Amino acid sequence: MNGNSKFNAFALIVLVLLNIVTVAALLLKQPEQHATEIIMPPGPDRPHGPPGHKGPGNFIVNELELNEEQRAQFDALKETHHTTMKGIHDQVKAKKEALFEAIGGDEATATAIAQEIGALQTQLEMATYQHFTALRNICTPEQQTKLDGLMKEIMRHMAPGPKGRPGGPPPPHPH
Repeated sequence: MNGNSKFNAFALIVLVLLNIVTVAALLLKQPEQHATEIIMPPGPDRPHGPPGHKGPGNFIVNELELNEEQRAQFDALKETHHTTMKGIHDQVKAKKEALFEAIGGDEATATAIAQEIGALQTQLEMATYQHFTALRNICTPEQQTKLDGLMKEIMRHMAPGPKGRPGGPPPPHPH
């Protein structure tokens, strides 16, 4: 083998390994919490139920003290965001089912499906980013400052670590 062939073989092996790691990560990944689930735990202002319930929206409306015009704009944003997210989630589910059906088959097919799932995950992240950007755009400067603080709180809760306990390991169990 000449130097170029060795490099190509090495690059191919690295890419295959990266694809395997990506597929494994996607398959083993726990369901995500949405930002509104993190900043607003279940309680009297947040009824349990499917997206579209008014609980998390009411939390944001109350925290930002949105006026009636802003509330109407926010309601339209929420509806559009919910529709977009549901469509993408449905596509992710279908792709994951196709990935499991591909087990034992052609690895190239599995890799292609995993890459499609990754692209859909990117769409989910961008849809959430665009939703909060649009919300920020309807806010006054004072409300934008409050929203920025809420977003920092969301990110703090989304940071890796033990679930349900910010920072540190869980306490020891008594014997």
